[in-house]
Amino acid sequence: MTPPNRPTSRSQTARNNLIGVLVIGLLLIAIVGVLSLRTLGNLQTPTPTQPPYGVIPVDPPIVTQDFTLPGSSGASFSQSDLKGKYTLLFFGYTHCPDYCPTTLTNWKNLKLALGSDGSKLNWIFVSVDGARDTPEVMQRYLSRFDSAFIGLSGNDTVLHKIGPDYGLDYTLHTEQGANYSVDHTTRQYLLDPKAQIVEEFAFDVAQADMAAAIRQAMAKPSA
Repeated sequence: MTPPNRPTSRSQTARNNLIGVLVIGLLLIAIVGVLSLRTLGNLQTPTPTQPPYGVIPVDPPIVTQDFTLPGSSGASFSQSDLKGKYTLLFFGYTHCPDYCPTTLTNWKNLKLALGSDGSKLNWIFVSVDGARDTPEVMQRYLSRFDSAFIGLSGNDTVLHKIGPDYGLDYTLHTEQGANYSVDHTTRQYLLDPKAQIVEEFAFDVAQADMAAAIRQAMAKPSA
């Protein structure tokens, strides 16, 4: 005669339930641990930051073409004269009613904001209207902003040669008569001591962001 099945004791049932709870608990701890490690990893990995509006890093730097132009000091000025210092460069013309005087006013304030670093820069204003902007005219015009600013009287031959490096575009509307206007690009360019373009700045860049970008560039060790 087959003996009847013996019922499971209450203590064994409780023990089995406890084991199940412990297994589930360990699984939950493991899952939480994995999620915590992932979160910590995300916190430790820096998120790449975008440059401020209007600050355009140029990487790799653009090697600029050589040039020689009449300078506002009365002597010729060449690309080689830029080397050894950082340079801030802008293309415009002295009859400009808006962008050029605004940019030069900003330069004056920027130079003050940079403090001692301001004197370590070449400040170069290249005219795309050399027929009217003679060295004498450039000298008088720039002296209203800062006597350290250097003006260069451009001509089509040189400007067409160096223009592609800067994305330069300009049109002289001589059909308007003696007081003709000129359309031109308005970006500003930071060149390193090798006369390579390393930063571009939009016309409406915030001055504080521009100053910070210049300081950061100048603080980099020379290659």
